[in-house]
Amino acid sequence: MLKILAKIIFFYILILLQASFLVHFNLTNNLLSYILILIPLITFSFLTPQKQREDMATAFSAGFFLDTFSGQLIGTSILVFTLIVFFIKFVVKKHINL
Repeated sequence: MLKILAKIIFFYILILLQASFLVHFNLTNNLLSYILILIPLITFSFLTPQKQREDMATAFSAGFFLDTFSGQLIGTSILVFTLIVFFIKFVVKKHINL
């Protein structure tokens, strides 16, 4: 439970940085989503079948915070991040025996 809370706080701080500070360093017209890069990296770095709920909770909370602070429709990032984690877990379970 403590690991989930630590990941949620980490993503909260990172999304606040992305939504408030890193917008000013936009070299192109689209903003790079650092969260979209970190969700698969964190999922791959802690690849164990027992952590599916923890990864889903992390993806859900990161998507919720990103939707809240970015002004997009609520639910788009939640859906994208949760589907990414689900797809990674499905491929790992199906093709890689851990």
